[in-house]
Amino acid sequence: MNSPNASPNTICHHLAFEVNHLDYELDRKFSVISYPSKPSEGVRVAMIEHNSAPIELIKFI
Repeated sequence: MNSPNASPNTICHHLAFEVNHLDYELDRKFSVISYPSKPSEGVRVAMIEHNSAPIELIKFI
């Protein structure tokens, strides 16, 4: 995708991890790419950057 508005998770592959406490993980001094959102019912997600790699954090609620 060559859109100038594309976010990092739409233009490259990324890892995803299910976490128990999304807010706790975001407080761990990682660079936040996108703050928590609810893309669908029962799910919260956020994107962080760690060692130059985008990582999706998923919390099922």
